[in-house]
Amino acid sequence: MEFIGIMAFIIAISNMGLSDKVKKLKADVKKINTSIKGETEMSKILKALEGKRCTLSVIAKGLVDCEVINVDDEWMEVKQFLKKDQSKIMIIRIEKINDVVY
Repeated sequence: MEFIGIMAFIIAISNMGLSDKVKKLKADVKKINTSIKGETEMSKILKALEGKRCTLSVIAKGLVDCEVINVDDEWMEVKQFLKKDQSKIMIIRIEKINDVVY
C-alpha cells in the first residue's frame, strides 16, 4: 500500500512541469497551423489595404463596409461605417475573413 502512495507522489511531482511544456507545444502548433492556412500571406496582402475603404465578408457578421486602419499577423483593425455620419472601430481576426472587395 505504501508503494502505491510513493508511486503516486513521484508521478505527481514529475507531471508538475508539464503545463509549461503543453503551453509551448500549443503555441508551436498554432504557428504551424497559421503557416498552413496561409494567414500570414493573407495578412501581407491585407496590409496593402491600410487606409483604403473596402467591404469584408466576415464569418458570423456578414458584410462589413469599412476602412482598414491597421493589419498585423492575426488581427485587422477597421473603421466600420454605419448609418449617416456614424462609425465604429472593430478588431477582426484575419481567419474570420472570407472575402474582401475593394
